[in-house]
Amino acid sequence: LTDSKSMQAMCQVYAAVSYICIGDAESTSQALDLISPVYGVMDSFVGVREKTCVLFAYGLLLMKQQDLQEAR
Repeated sequence: LTDSKSMQAMCQVYAAVSYICIGDAESTSQALDLISPVYGVMDSFVGVREKTCVLFAYGLLLMKQQDLQEAR
């Protein structure tokens, strides 16, 4: 849909949050598949909005997985 890497990453983050909200194990796994690659390249993003969204979604996923210490 777009050549913008930033926009593609944001779409993946929003999709991951949607999967997290579904709440079952399969959806959580799909969320992890979406957010992990974006989290890995997060430092290459220029905008604060992108970094904040990635950290928020990754934190939600960690809380969902009961990794509260790391989520904090």
